Amino acid sequence: MIPCGMRPSPQDPVYALRRQLAREIVKSLGPGSQHVIARSYGISQPRMSELSRGLVARCSVEWLIRRIHRMGGSVELTVVLGDTRAAWHRERFERQRARLRGTGAGVSSGDALIPDLG
Repeated sequence: MIPCGMRPSPQDPVYALRRQLAREIVKSLGPGSQHVIARSYGISQPRMSELSRGLVARCSVEWLIRRIHRMGGSVELTVVLGDTRAAWHRERFERQRARLRGTGAGVSSGDALIPDLG
C-alpha cells in the first residue's frame, strides 16, 4: 500500500514487483475470470478488474503473494547485491583524495612557489 499523499512511481522497484505479481495472477486465471474464478482465491471482482488493468496501488506485495500461494503457485525472490562495504570505502577514499588535492595538501613548499605557466 502507498502511504497517504504518495503516488506510485513506475521506476520504484516495489511498484514494478507488484505489477509483475499482478500480471502473473491475471495470466494464470485467464480472461473472463473476474466474476467466478477469482472470487474462489479471495480476489473480489473490483480488485480483479484493477489487477487486469495493471492498477496495483491498493495491493501490497504481501497480499499479492498470498493470492499466488492460494492459487497453488509460489514466488521466488533473488537478491543481487555487490560488496557495498568495499564500494563505500572506495568512494570515501576517493572523496578524501580529491579534497586533499583541492586544498594543496601533500604539495611541498618548494613546488608551491613555482608558478604554473601552462
